[in-house]
Amino acid sequence: MDHSGPPMGMEGNPEESFPLTGVYLILAGYSFKDRHQPYHLRLLGNEEDGIAIRIFPTSHIVVVPRSLSMERRLEGQCQASSSLNPILSLCKSFLKRRSAEKEVGPPFYFATITQVGFKEIMEEEVEG
Repeated sequence: MDHSGPPMGMEGNPEESFPLTGVYLILAGYSFKDRHQPYHLRLLGNEEDGIAIRIFPTSHIVVVPRSLSMERRLEGQCQASSSLNPILSLCKSFLKRRSAEKEVGPPFYFATITQVGFKEIMEEEVEG
């Protein structure tokens, strides 16, 4: 069997392939090996046609779709040592507003990563 052909979905003219534009991936996790900086976050994506996926510089807060003003509001909440509930509510209202603008759409997913691991939070549990 010959596997030397183009990857699945890439047959024919390359211009007919589906370009990935405006795609973001957030990779986040907790490392038991790094006691000084146990939480790690990377944002990968591309913003222009024909540009390869790259790593974007970020702080420990990332908002997708990208919004510098929302990232600053969340940073303020963190510096004020807010509990998780108001932060999640702020995120949910942001996503609903962006959904009304047709930039994103439901369903929305929320999760936390802490020393005890990954925990999904159901949208119904988030006020807003």
